[in-house]
Amino acid sequence: MKDAPFPEIESDTTGTYQVKYRTDDPRIAYQKNKYIKLLSPSTQQVNVLDSKHQFQPDHCWFEEKSGQDTLETITSGGAISLNTHQSYQLTKSPLQTSPLFSMSNKLDEWQVVETALTAQDLKKLKQTLFELIRSDLSNIDAHSLAMRLRPLDPVLQDLLPIFGKEYLSDAAQSRLLHALGNLDSANSQYLLVNVLMSYSSRPEIQFRSLRALAYGDAALSDQTVDSLTNALQNGLETSEVELQNNFYLTVGSIVRHRGKTKRIQQLHDALAIVATESNSLDRKKAAIGALGNTNDVQHLGILKKYAQEMRSPTQNVAIKALGRLNKPEAKIVLVDMLNHEVPKQTVTSLLKAVGDYQLSNETQNKVVQYVESDSEITKQAAIAALAKQSELSETARDSLKQQITKQSDRRTMQLIVNTLERSKL
Repeated sequence: MKDAPFPEIESDTTGTYQVKYRTDDPRIAYQKNKYIKLLSPSTQQVNVLDSKHQFQPDHCWFEEKSGQDTLETITSGGAISLNTHQSYQLTKSPLQTSPLFSMSNKLDEWQVVETALTAQDLKKLKQTLFELIRSDLSNIDAHSLAMRLRPLDPVLQDLLPIFGKEYLSDAAQSRLLHALGNLDSANSQYLLVNVLMSYSSRPEIQFRSLRALAYGDAALSDQTVDSLTNALQNGLETSEVELQNNFYLTVGSIVRHRGKTKRIQQLHDALAIVATESNSLDRKKAAIGALGNTNDVQHLGILKKYAQEMRSPTQNVAIKALGRLNKPEAKIVLVDMLNHEVPKQTVTSLLKAVGDYQLSNETQNKVVQYVESDSEITKQAAIAALAKQSELSETARDSLKQQITKQSDRRTMQLIVNTLERSKL
């Protein structure tokens, strides 16, 4: 294992990051260096403030593993900035004997017994739940806390009033919401939605509940879908304007990861209706952006329509959404737009969007033309689009080399150098 080549790119629930390994016999250590792609559309940037991980491999997997990360998370628009610290320690323990191991491998042969909870049962569950809440939740990792909440699932809705209370610290509140997202049951989903709807004067609580909803991949409950649909149609009530936009974008991402069902289609339909019929420009733009996050080609027609409406207030957001849609049909629309005259106010968005796809040499050469733009922002967008290509065309490479000596802006020069270096890999 130690002789095997170590990966340079890895992923977790936050996104894709660059990682650096080193051997420190008999252990292997690694650290996250930089997040290069984020999963949550409501997150603008994640900075790695500290990262240390190590494990001791054996003939099968590893003997033990431990680590910690300190991250700074910045939401879209920079409205909210959160610092989080997570640590863990894993050790191998002997296999425990259990009747479970003697049961049939066929789940349909397992006996299912359903029993209704009595009033006394519910009372005991509530008592246990609030005993847990009064403990120091910040010292329990989110996964372990989710496992402790699972048997208390029937009474989770009783937690709704406690958020923002003085006895629940900010760290404990954050850990609890994270754990509810990990639990991802019908009741935890519905509680998170209710928290999102109920704390309009506390945007930090709303943001954390929204982020927790985005963690899971289980099917959404009917109550959760109905509540989200209502909020999409009427707008999320919040004191933080940027959170309204993040809400729509996150719902778009949620439907992308929750599978194709009739209930999920209800959210697709709600987003499409807001995108096409809303009288609020802000909500319309947010919904258009959310359609791009769905990764579903059913929304191509709407996005294409808005992307081709020259100089409209929704054109830029529709172009960017086509980039995130990540479908060949969307790429065709973007490349076709690049082959025609592009208005100055949309060229940067178009370059960023086409950069989300692998481009032919011919299309790369179209992008190269903007490297010589008088606008530094446009120039940097063109270089960034080329930087994402697995292989540069000769014309693009030669043009970038020529531009190095012409640059006075240090950031633009560094982008060019990084792009050329990456193309050699």
